[in-house]
Amino acid sequence: YFSLGREQHGPARIVMAEDALAIDDQLHFWLSPSPPIRVLALNGDPSSTPFRDELFYLKKIVEPAITAGARLEMKSVSEDRFDRIQLKNFDVIVMANVGDLSTASAQKIRSFVENGGGLFISMGSRVDPGDLNQKLGPILPRTLRSSRVAGDASSSIQGGDRGVSLIKGFESNHPILAEIQRPEISSLALVEIKKYMLLDPSPNAGGTVVMSLDNGAPLLL
Repeated sequence: YFSLGREQHGPARIVMAEDALAIDDQLHFWLSPSPPIRVLALNGDPSSTPFRDELFYLKKIVEPAITAGARLEMKSVSEDRFDRIQLKNFDVIVMANVGDLSTASAQKIRSFVENGGGLFISMGSRVDPGDLNQKLGPILPRTLRSSRVAGDASSSIQGGDRGVSLIKGFESNHPILAEIQRPEISSLALVEIKKYMLLDPSPNAGGTVVMSLDNGAPLLL
């Protein structure tokens, strides 16, 4: 295979070995790069201190990839500017620790997803599970329950003896992990999780669990 530049396009052809019928030995076509994936990142907890900003790590991954030629475009906005954004100009919305979602904004997001748009929601200290369930419930794969601090409940954070959880379950065949060979021995398995969101168990639970913690709790759907 080969890669095209962001703006590179033009005529191309496939040539096959010659046979008695020469007319079908070549196939001419027009080659055009696929359009970039347009991402809207909704920042629920912006900060003037870069590493404390909710989108800091996402930008650290995405921006170098775009510079290297990845077909991505990302625009970040704060919650108070979201109502003025035209979602038809985007393919994916990232909700990063969003805790103050108006009813109108929630309806915009629901319509966006129901019409084929992508949605990624990351948890955080500002997320209200009950409010999110009420406003986005129909498009959530599972119902949010409450946040939980990792480790033995009899230990204390103040005492410094509260444990952490590790990522132990990986759905290696999922596209998200497809580029990571043996994720169970990669740096992902070394990540220490101190707090996570619990989901209501259900026999009809939707979504594929891509990663789970050592206690079995889903981490990424």
